[in-house]
Amino acid sequence: MNYGEALGYMEQIGKYGISPGLDSIRQLVGRLGDPQKELRFVHVAGTNGKGSVCAYLSSVLQCGGYRVGKYTSPAVTDYREEIQVNGNFITKAAVGRYVEQLKAVCDGMAAEGLTHPTPFEVKTAMAFLYFREKKCDIVILETGMGGLLDATNVVENTCVAVLTPISGDHMGFLGKTLREIASQKAGIIKKGCHVVTAAQVPEVMEVIDSQAAGLGCPLTVADAKAAEHVHYGLEKQRFDYGGLKKLEITLAGQYQIENAVTALEGLRALGIWEPEEGVDQSREQNVGFPENRNRRRAFPVGEDKLRQGLAQAGWPGRFAVAGRKPYFILDGAHNEDAARKLAQSVECYFPGRRILYIMGMLRDKEYDKVIGLTHGLADQIITVTPPENPRALSAYELAAAVAQVHEKVTAADSLEEAVEMARLLAGKEDVIIAFGSLSYLGRMMEIHRESEGKGSVIEMVDQDKIKEAVRLLLEGIGEDPDREGLTQTPDRVARMYGELFSGMDADVSQPLSRVFSMENRGSGRSAGNAAVEGGALAGDMILEKDIVFHSMCEHHILPFYGRAHIAYIPDGRVLGLSKLARTVEIYARRLQIQEQMTGQIADAIMEHLSPRGVMVVLEAEHMCMTMRGVKKPGSKTVTVAARGVFEEDGVLQERFFRMVRM
Repeated sequence: MNYGEALGYMEQIGKYGISPGLDSIRQLVGRLGDPQKELRFVHVAGTNGKGSVCAYLSSVLQCGGYRVGKYTSPAVTDYREEIQVNGNFITKAAVGRYVEQLKAVCDGMAAEGLTHPTPFEVKTAMAFLYFREKKCDIVILETGMGGLLDATNVVENTCVAVLTPISGDHMGFLGKTLREIASQKAGIIKKGCHVVTAAQVPEVMEVIDSQAAGLGCPLTVADAKAAEHVHYGLEKQRFDYGGLKKLEITLAGQYQIENAVTALEGLRALGIWEPEEGVDQSREQNVGFPENRNRRRAFPVGEDKLRQGLAQAGWPGRFAVAGRKPYFILDGAHNEDAARKLAQSVECYFPGRRILYIMGMLRDKEYDKVIGLTHGLADQIITVTPPENPRALSAYELAAAVAQVHEKVTAADSLEEAVEMARLLAGKEDVIIAFGSLSYLGRMMEIHRESEGKGSVIEMVDQDKIKEAVRLLLEGIGEDPDREGLTQTPDRVARMYGELFSGMDADVSQPLSRVFSMENRGSGRSAGNAAVEGGALAGDMILEKDIVFHSMCEHHILPFYGRAHIAYIPDGRVLGLSKLARTVEIYARRLQIQEQMTGQIADAIMEHLSPRGVMVVLEAEHMCMTMRGVKKPGSKTVTVAARGVFEEDGVLQERFFRMVRM
């Protein structure tokens, strides 16, 4: 079964809908050998903030050197993003292979008169199989809905159960009261695990406390009010917590401080860090539970890696900045609590600015409460129908509801029309915020990117980020950036970098579109530093090595430079060899993170050339590391991105490295 056929099957079994309960998933994973029993989990439930907490947890653990599986939903940009290992999506080949295996098992269950598994149960089982195959050290597991009867709750080896803020949601399945909803979500707590919860309203806290105490589990309350010296920003936010000073996160939204603090306590429960003496948010010292203490020592990570992981954590569709001038923000606020937090963030980041909304909701959400909490900040509201979703509320019905409280509302016939309308109405200093159902934000992001590319120049340098970096540099050498004579320095340096990078807004599709058919090639070809091993038949590895590049570190605004080695296995089409070098140049001439740049190059080649696989290695010396004494001069940082057949074939990877060393 190929990837397209696998997606078709998953769509076909959508008719089985949502069916809370564990009987079916237990049957399914049991027939697969119970892969989840060979894995350890941090299980995350709650109403809002689950995805962001998962992002922080997985990023820190990954930076600490662990192989981390992450299972979240729903997808925003790509079906495969729901199942990741160390930030890489499950491969299309693996999806096809596993769905074929799962289909056979599901058909067997149905033939025996058992309930056919739902799409979420099938996907959950696929995630367990993939994580076992990849030998994950730890899996960050987000519930789909609720907890107690959610398919993910089939797991037993829960190290830490994390509960984000709980409020009203999915009331048709989880209950009408907060106490009932909390009972469902607290159902992920297992005997032997450490429980970490965000601050909750009293009736929810009573349920969690009772459940944890009944199972003898230590309980930590992650209180965001304990965070100090909080500095909010769209591009970077800083705070102190538990003795850790100037922690940085790049996810925007006031609520991200609460999510980061919750993740920090989850990490502490895994033994990654300890607060300074005298700071203790838990009752753990009162609970005799040696098994938990052993578990907490299982995943040590140094403070530098913890900081790096927090700063690098990313999560699409959560107050995400998709564009500037005007600002274009994407946020998945789709219930009462999330709408309240969205409104708080808008007031924090954009006081006095003219706000335009693009709003799309599902029929089974409390859209009237979302409207009530957000409409007062908007000058104009455009409503849309989330596409390809049977639960979607039509743009016209939503507009009618908005019109009850706001006079300037328009229903758009499509997402494309909504984006075009918003861009026409917005001035450069205005703010467009697309929010509501996560199900349409990925497509909204694509449409905005396409429309922005038609008539505007891509900003290669984030002026605000440069200014912030210069201020931190001045503070680091003991200077006051606000004293006379230095106040204009951040602006001047930002303009300088803007000029350095001006004109480097080339579209990577330009060089990668210069392809030609394998049939037009001669046999056994090599050129320059490129090598074609074994002739020119389809399936041979084509390599270009020692591509020199210079780039600039996004975090420290200092150079890193080195060489790139790229190989791909064509599937009928090949590139002119100079085009690979040009692709590296395009990505290098931006503010970058080396690991991110490596993946960008690999993904671009996969997207535009559609080869069977791609392998990209960057070897670079970082001036920031040399200056700080982290590495000796001349020491290289090596990053690797493997896609397609390279990702799953160790022999092929070894062949690549052998050719690079030739």
